[in-house]
Amino acid sequence: LIGFFGGKKACMMMWPGSVNPSQAWYFVLGLNSEQAEALKKLDGSFRRDSDKLCMTICKERLELLNLMKDKNADQRVIHRKIEEIGKLQVFLEKQIADHILRVKKDLTPEQSSVYLERVHQEIRRSIQEGGYGEALKQGV
Repeated sequence: LIGFFGGKKACMMMWPGSVNPSQAWYFVLGLNSEQAEALKKLDGSFRRDSDKLCMTICKERLELLNLMKDKNADQRVIHRKIEEIGKLQVFLEKQIADHILRVKKDLTPEQSSVYLERVHQEIRRSIQEGGYGEALKQGV
């Protein structure tokens, strides 16, 4: 539900939706052509998997709303569904972190630093564009 009440209609504020590497992005990292191709494949595979998981989360949110439409909605059942969604969200966050660590491992220390800073900047930009700039002023 946070996707709806937080001002987002889908999962787009999650990392996969906010960070979308491109060829120019790889160039900024200073990758050679072999590294760029390997990272492009890794990112593509990760994006497909994370997008599927994100859509599963959205599907579960719709199921939650359907549960709440019932005039005899059972709060315990609703809370269980929320916990299921939460587990999926935690799993997605772990997959994202694992992907970033995997990419980082394949980069030189300098490239890794640029990569992590670029991810940080893209997420901050996404937060600001989502209307949550105040959170950034509070130290995010």
